[in-house]
Amino acid sequence: MRVFRFMSNSEFEMYKAGKVLVNNNNHREKGFKSDSVGFCFFDENEIDIKQAIHFLSGLVSFDICAVFETDKNNLKQGYGVYKKNCKPTGNLGIDLVIALMDNNTMRRTEYSTKMYSKENFKLIKFSKDIWKQYTILEEQKDLKWEECNV
Repeated sequence: MRVFRFMSNSEFEMYKAGKVLVNNNNHREKGFKSDSVGFCFFDENEIDIKQAIHFLSGLVSFDICAVFETDKNNLKQGYGVYKKNCKPTGNLGIDLVIALMDNNTMRRTEYSTKMYSKENFKLIKFSKDIWKQYTILEEQKDLKWEECNV
């Protein structure tokens, strides 16, 4: 299974150094509408990375986006509820009300694990500085990927 994850530079450097990364955060207990615990990933075949950039904006670190190959048994399937990308109306007040409405959400399948490393997640490719590549959804281009053998 090919999955992707947005992460900080420090997480990426620890992964590359061969460390076992551990995260026991229960996202529901932290106030998020999710049943995931630990690190969250998305299936590359289920969610377009270009769309994920937008619904994850403000929630995750955009230093790195990494694509991994892993066995599905390494992950727990769950869900997260995210805000839909809204087209601006030109009226800031109306746009703000629309953005804050509860029915302006979408449920997405996500996969989580409390720990991962090079042993069970093989890095396929990665992209750096996602904010520098960010634009409005309708014009979002593919990320600039670096293929790798980390």
